[in-house]
Amino acid sequence: MTDRHLNRPVVGYRAFTVRRGGRLFSQYSDVEWPSFPGVTFRAKCELERYAGMMDLSSRLAPVGEHARFKLELQGIEEHDAPHVRCGCGIHALYDVGSVSDATVPWEEGEAVFGLVTGWGEVIPHPDGFRCSHARIHALAGASTEARAAALNCEVPLVGRRSELVDLAPRFGRPMPTHLVPEEASVRRIEHLVGGIV
Repeated sequence: MTDRHLNRPVVGYRAFTVRRGGRLFSQYSDVEWPSFPGVTFRAKCELERYAGMMDLSSRLAPVGEHARFKLELQGIEEHDAPHVRCGCGIHALYDVGSVSDATVPWEEGEAVFGLVTGWGEVIPHPDGFRCSHARIHALAGASTEARAAALNCEVPLVGRRSELVDLAPRFGRPMPTHLVPEEASVRRIEHLVGGIV
């Protein structure tokens, strides 16, 4: 077991785009989350997509056909997600109030908030974490599509995202504080977390 491996789930919060029929998608990529009960989502690095994110401060954007060459120049080969020198992995924030409610402009649908747990390989950041495995436990929203997503996943639906915090202890624990790095070491991850995968 590495120092980044957690067997016990840690709780986090993120936003999804919910589309027709209650299908959930990451807000900053076109990855669909499984919308049926008790599914564990496993992260997979898409090298081409994350090649421009090595410093965790650039915006999420595919960098084009030269992505693999750029990765080779940076000494990064194909790897399991998450990786310390890449932006891959399933992202979540520690504070539900930090999760953006803006749906990405190129996506049809609306924002819905989620309570997730993450475990396995976990890379903590000052405001959130990236992990190899995750599961959705509750959603917050009031629309018909939010209700459809909660029914598909068979998870509770609450009206406000702040109510997700009350449910969190049923599913996991907060990230152990001794694992959270100082803000100065890695800052401005907010635009990455809450949406990549």
